[in-house]
Amino acid sequence: MLNRKYRFVLAAVAAASFTSLGSFAQQATVTDAAIHELESPFRPVERNTFSTLWEATLSVTNEVTGVISSELHRYLELASGLNYQDAFGTW
Repeated sequence: MLNRKYRFVLAAVAAASFTSLGSFAQQATVTDAAIHELESPFRPVERNTFSTLWEATLSVTNEVTGVISSELHRYLELASGLNYQDAFGTW
């Protein structure tokens, strides 16, 4: 279960990917910088037309031993026409 901050980021990314039916010329997009502004540790690591794989390495402290370790967290965002390639082939 994602905590509240990450659910907000996921909702923001999903909401920003929709466009208004009244203005096809304007398309809302979320850039990596916009995600960073939300203070999300997640970064896109792989993209294609219909999905983006997000990944974050988080530090976790064992409450019993006090040992700090890193955990890799990933989630897959799916949507029809989520990403597109520019003239240079970059997603």
